[in-house]
Amino acid sequence: LAEARSGDTVVIKKAGGETETITLSSVRAPKLGNARRQAPYEDFSLEAREFVRKYVGKKCLVKLEYKRVLPVTENTPAGMGEKVLLHATVKVSNSKKGKPNVNLAEKLCEAGLVNVIAHRDEDDRSEYYDDLLMAEESAKKSRKGLHAGAQPTPRRFTDLTAQDPQRATARLPSLQRQGKMLAVVEFCYSGSRFKLFIPSADTFLNFTLSTVSCPTTAGRREGAVDEPFGQEATDFAKLTLLQRDVYIRIESANRGGTFMGSLIYDKNEQYELTLLREGLGYVSGYSATDQQYSIEAQAKSSKLGLWSVYKEEAEDDAATVSDQEFEEVVVSEIVEAGHFYTQAKGEKGLEWVAKQLAGL
Repeated sequence: LAEARSGDTVVIKKAGGETETITLSSVRAPKLGNARRQAPYEDFSLEAREFVRKYVGKKCLVKLEYKRVLPVTENTPAGMGEKVLLHATVKVSNSKKGKPNVNLAEKLCEAGLVNVIAHRDEDDRSEYYDDLLMAEESAKKSRKGLHAGAQPTPRRFTDLTAQDPQRATARLPSLQRQGKMLAVVEFCYSGSRFKLFIPSADTFLNFTLSTVSCPTTAGRREGAVDEPFGQEATDFAKLTLLQRDVYIRIESANRGGTFMGSLIYDKNEQYELTLLREGLGYVSGYSATDQQYSIEAQAKSSKLGLWSVYKEEAEDDAATVSDQEFEEVVVSEIVEAGHFYTQAKGEKGLEWVAKQLAGL
């Protein structure tokens, strides 16, 4: 199981490496919210997605049962045709070494996190439809989840990725005080930049590593091209981190509202070191450690990943600056930090300007 899109939609990775989006047969989960579209989270939508997410990275068995075609409507984005949904039964294992023999949809029904679809007689349906109905009935009797009766207290989520950068960075002090925090990787923008969810604060935020960077992909930028090994770094991040539990420490934030810090995954592995070992990242932060520089040097000497196409001469040329490129000047006015005016030394009128300034 590669990704849990929602409580009833998953992405599976086949043996050959291809991925396929699958909708669980005969069940419907509450819809997740979207801050940019101002769509609220329906009750138990995140809980249903989280229930499925715990199986991400584990083997599963998939049996395709039927297809459903979503026709083009006035709300369909321009250029997008009809959409075909693949419905299937997905079986998972409840133990690390057990066989995938547990019907995921049935487990969701038992927990009261999805509703069984009331099919018409002629409709295609799950092979295990009767089992799903029995599981749903059990959840109703136990008043679980969606069947609890009383209206649950709405969860209020904060999405800092959809807010003004200044409002996002205003949260920096409180997030720094949290120290080591549990987070869920929601999306991988690149090998070193992610969208995270912080369960303890019900907060979404953008996060990037503070000491290691990765080549990037073109994404949706018009005219842009992938940097060498940008796609490989992004794919590695998805395979290693996407929808996994990780731990982060936030150190700072940039002007774009992206928080910066370190990341630990798979119990106690430092992700920055992993990227450097794989040759998919390079040291970029001023607070990088000697260990990071050492691992980068090893990957560089072994020509791993991005170092296999790295040209040493380009770095040497950029680092060599002739004294002839500098010109001796006198600062005549300072507007603000980083903004000032100069005059070439010996320039006509400079002496007069100096006397005028001295007389102020």
